[in-house]
Amino acid sequence: SVNNVYFDIDTAGPQFIENLFELYGIEYVVTFTGPFSTRLKECGFRHLQTAPFSGVGDLKGADLLIYEAPFKTPLLVPETKIDYGLNDFSFPVSKKRYYHLKYLYFPAWRAFFNGRRIAIKYNKYGMYVSAPAKGTIVFKYRHRYCWERTYKAEYVDHETMSQKFQGL
Repeated sequence: SVNNVYFDIDTAGPQFIENLFELYGIEYVVTFTGPFSTRLKECGFRHLQTAPFSGVGDLKGADLLIYEAPFKTPLLVPETKIDYGLNDFSFPVSKKRYYHLKYLYFPAWRAFFNGRRIAIKYNKYGMYVSAPAKGTIVFKYRHRYCWERTYKAEYVDHETMSQKFQGL
């Protein structure tokens, strides 16, 4: 999700759109029928699906259209393999290197290196973390209330619990 990115679709060429989408890590676009969807098609975006929309006013009767970008936009720079879980993800890191994750920051995100919390820096282009050593950084997302409860109680991950219950 990207907030408040405005540009003139009549003058935005394919290279401008590619640069903008790469900056924010956008691979898919949901839009309404109209000039923007026409421009996306002209720029090589692939139409994936159409969904009826029962909007109001100018949008009444417009369809929602889902497009896929014709280029790859890495979500992590430098590009690194990301392992996804249900509400977390992890990636290998090198010592003393900054990593730019193109996800919008929300206070419910936490980053960990070897089980210790590390600082997240952020701006409108995403989140940034620094690796203190070679290893793995884990991002976890939980509602603020859950973080408070998690750290008042002992947090035990699914793998640890599965190992404990295997012997029963």
